[in-house]
Amino acid sequence: MAYQAIFPSVVTDRAVFSLPDRTFNFLEKPEFYFDGYHLNAKGRQRFTETLVTELVGHLASDEFHAHPSSESKLVADRLP
Repeated sequence: MAYQAIFPSVVTDRAVFSLPDRTFNFLEKPEFYFDGYHLNAKGRQRFTETLVTELVGHLASDEFHAHPSSESKLVADRLP
């Protein structure tokens, strides 16, 4: 496949997660930005909390455990 020619090690050696486009829609408010482009402290905190929640949920899912890479399995084994 074409993506393997461009990103061969990413595709074969790393777990890649995609999140729905709407995952961070809640951040589209001025209160989360200090200049209109960059998240302020409150925005960064909410972004990080959401990202961690999504990743932990994905790592704990049955789909992930059905096809783990060796590196991803090591990360998943450290989860509570």
